[in-house]
Amino acid sequence: MSTYTEAADKIQAQVLEGIKQVQAANVEMVANFSQTAGALVPTTPAIPDGYNPKQLIEKSFDFTSNILELQKGYLVRLTEALKPLVKTATATEKAGKAA
Repeated sequence: MSTYTEAADKIQAQVLEGIKQVQAANVEMVANFSQTAGALVPTTPAIPDGYNPKQLIEKSFDFTSNILELQKGYLVRLTEALKPLVKTATATEKAGKAA
């Protein structure tokens, strides 16, 4: 693995860990607020039958994941299609330096 790849992996791991910590603190804050506010709010409207926010979130993220996978595949294929051009440019640069 290249030094660049190792550095990128390390930075990405740190960013992801930071996001996890912020999310955990946020969920804890919202849970505390919900408990406190829930004791103060007299009544709330009933949730409609069949409404499942977790299922809605799962479906939305499944769709988003599919879009990301399509984009990833597209970019990988596009990069592969550009390889001959990159080789030509590199060979041309080397030939120019040798002359």
